[in-house]
Amino acid sequence: MEDTFNQQLVQAAEQGDAVAQFKLGECLLYGRGVEKNEHEAVQWFRKAAEQGDANGQNLLGWCLRDGRGIETNESEAVQWFLKAAEQGLPVAQFNFGGCFDSGQGLEENKQEAVKWYRKAAEQGFATAQWFLGEYLAAGIGTERDKREAVYWYRKAAEQGDFMAQVDLGWALATGSGVEKNESEGVQWLRKAAETEYWIAQTDLGGFLETGRGVEKNEQEAVYWYRRAAEQDDSEGQHKLGSCLLNGIGCEKNEQEAVQWFRKSAAHKDSIGQFKLGECFLLGIGVEKSEREALKWFKKAAALGHEEAAQKVKELRGIPKR
Repeated sequence: MEDTFNQQLVQAAEQGDAVAQFKLGECLLYGRGVEKNEHEAVQWFRKAAEQGDANGQNLLGWCLRDGRGIETNESEAVQWFLKAAEQGLPVAQFNFGGCFDSGQGLEENKQEAVKWYRKAAEQGFATAQWFLGEYLAAGIGTERDKREAVYWYRKAAEQGDFMAQVDLGWALATGSGVEKNESEGVQWLRKAAETEYWIAQTDLGGFLETGRGVEKNEQEAVYWYRRAAEQDDSEGQHKLGSCLLNGIGCEKNEQEAVQWFRKSAAHKDSIGQFKLGECFLLGIGVEKSEREALKWFKKAAALGHEEAAQKVKELRGIPKR
């Protein structure tokens, strides 16, 4: 069935059907039903694009921008994004806005970027809705408006955008641009955490550990910290380490705690570095070593950790001020 479908698709594309040309290009780009061939995919996108197919124009622009199957050409990419955007294709509007945002193929212009993000957002494109919310919240390329930011976060979150779900969750939990509702905030963080988004998993763990907006559950907090830590989230790693060190929500395990502090510290997380320094200083879960402690305190201090900076002074014999 798949072979028959591909044969029919190829025949339609070769006969000049623009939609078939785009679909064949997409199959070749991602290796769907045929051997992946980005170079050939670009050829079919170009054929579709030259016939005015908006999807073909958008993916041709994407390939040109990112150098997929063809030499990078940001200026030409912008031209194809614009053609598709002017036909009202939301993803192309988002991509065209992204070129203004990053200055790829044209002069950087945050106001123009926001204008095109808004066009895509108003057509229901979730990623554009989240971007628009971010820029409204920060006042980038537009006047700062946290209330409208929350409106767009919710639009994107309801479509399953996990980053928007996190932003909406925090807005509700802190009352930023919306009436404070920690319980609903936690619900949105949980939705994002369940998609395996590590930042949401760590955030959810924090609410569960403290009992903010949800019944306190240290065991479940550890579960989410571990899920995030195993995905290499440095915050999740040092929070899991702290729970293991102190027996919060789990059996105390100083050696494993040190392992997670090491992983966090390796990501240049100042808290992970500080916690590791403390373990070396006190000989917790590792052989005591002021030399190693000082090394990690210095690294954390260099990243702005004030308590680590104080520890450096103490170990060097500099009086407190």
